[in-house]
Amino acid sequence: MTKNVFVILANGCETIEAMSPIDVLRRAGCHVTTLSLSSSVEVKTAQDVIVKADKSIGSVSSIPDAIVLPGGLGGAKNIAASSPLKSLCKSILDNGGHVCAICATPGVALAPWGMLHGKRATCYPSFEKSFHSSTTYVDEQVVVDGQIVTSAGPGTALPFSYKILEVLGMKEKASQLSKGMLYL
Repeated sequence: MTKNVFVILANGCETIEAMSPIDVLRRAGCHVTTLSLSSSVEVKTAQDVIVKADKSIGSVSSIPDAIVLPGGLGGAKNIAASSPLKSLCKSILDNGGHVCAICATPGVALAPWGMLHGKRATCYPSFEKSFHSSTTYVDEQVVVDGQIVTSAGPGTALPFSYKILEVLGMKEKASQLSKGMLYL
């Protein structure tokens, strides 16, 4: 069965942290839908790359298997400020799906939303200061704890993407892709 994944494209997000998961997940055969946080589907990344989302978050009517929340401080702040996105992430977790966040976003959005309580997680260095005392910061590239997948930053975007495939039950596909993409 094809896995459905949403990737958030927020103004100010890190380009590589958004594009790497989109690329890897689509190569694996996942149905990836990119979402903007406003009615405009045009988004400007932290590196001034203009990208066009498939649709806006307001038009979502389904719950995916996973959602990817890229980082970049501007993008993370925009993600954290989105009440519809917070509600969607809660619904995904309630339905057994995965919330996957990278860079600043675990500290700027997931921690304040209460989604890291009692979890092990990673993020871009210094953003762990936002973690609740019940959250254990782990200095690793990618950390999985239950339905939450976190990653450290731009340089970890590919291992983050492969780990998302693994938690979606596509470990063999993740291994094939990492070899085929020369990620050693």
